[in-house]
Amino acid sequence: MKTINATVEDKAYASSRTVFFHEIESIEATFISDLILKWGMVAAIEDGEDSSGRSKIRLQTPQELVDRAFETAKIVFERFKKEDLLISVGPPDVVDPFRNV
Repeated sequence: MKTINATVEDKAYASSRTVFFHEIESIEATFISDLILKWGMVAAIEDGEDSSGRSKIRLQTPQELVDRAFETAKIVFERFKKEDLLISVGPPDVVDPFRNV
C-alpha cells in the first residue's frame, strides 16, 4: 500500500491541512475508469436479428465492459511506452503533519 499526502488549501478559512491518501488509482486505473464510465452508457454489441431481419443489439454485461476497458487500456499504455509518451516524476516531498505543533 502506498501512502501519498497532499496539502489542501481551504480558501474559505484561509488555512491548510494535510490529507493522507492510503490508496489511489494509478494513471492506468484512472484511464480504465474513464472508459468504463463512457462505454457503460452506450456500449452495445450485436445480438442476432429480430423477426423482420433487423439487427438487434444489447448492452454489454458488466464483465464484458470491464474486460473491454482493461484490454483497451493495456494496448494504449503499451503504445504510450513504445512512443515514449509517459513521463517519470519523482515522489512529492513528504509533508510533516506535525510541523506547526
